[in-house]
Amino acid sequence: MYEAIAPGERERVHARAARLLLEAGAEPERAAAHLLRSPPSEDSEVVATLRDAARQAGSRGASESAVAYLRRALVESPGDVERGELLAELGSVEICLPPSPA
Repeated sequence: MYEAIAPGERERVHARAARLLLEAGAEPERAAAHLLRSPPSEDSEVVATLRDAARQAGSRGASESAVAYLRRALVESPGDVERGELLAELGSVEICLPPSPA
């Protein structure tokens, strides 16, 4: 069924699912999983959700997920100040990543 939906429509469905989850009071990480598959919308609420999800992921040791959320937040084209904050957060989390195999 999922594959039967056109890719652009799938992205819109993921964005809607994220909004509905947040409205229902779901944890930011649940919504962020959908936001990773949705198109950028230059929405500050999306950035806030992804940052919250990154903090949650980082607090449980899921640095790779936190990095993915923060990188996606940067695609939302946040303002200069917030972009700087995001880059600082991203750098802090990337330091915690295990080294890549050589």
